[in-house]
Amino acid sequence: MKKKILLTLALVAIFASLVDYFYHTLPHQFEIRQAAWLKIFNGTTGESLEVTDPETIQRITENINAIEFKRLDTEKIEGHAFTLTWYDESNGVIESLYVLDSGSVIKNGRRYQSNGRVNCELDLDYIESLFSNDTIN
Repeated sequence: MKKKILLTLALVAIFASLVDYFYHTLPHQFEIRQAAWLKIFNGTTGESLEVTDPETIQRITENINAIEFKRLDTEKIEGHAFTLTWYDESNGVIESLYVLDSGSVIKNGRRYQSNGRVNCELDLDYIESLFSNDTIN
């Protein structure tokens, strides 16, 4: 009986290790769907911007969706460049990401780092430029 229990525990441990390995090594891409509007919070200046222009929302969304990320461990947010929050027509949150730099974001406390293979950078210059362009609101 003890051998069966030990064998079962060993198999569970091996399975859990494999799941953890593949979870962290397989590329992750976000699949943010069509949003009615996008709220951008600038973590450096404290400014906030609501974007309703469909082309601007699409450009930012496609940029995020195109990047392949690797999942890293969970971590506390000490500071960030931007918070991007996509909303649907009824003001429900579709997705919210903390942008740390051009290659990493945090979602639900987990850090995602660009794997450097496909479209590996966020266009932070474009996002920053939105704060000086009042015509997109």
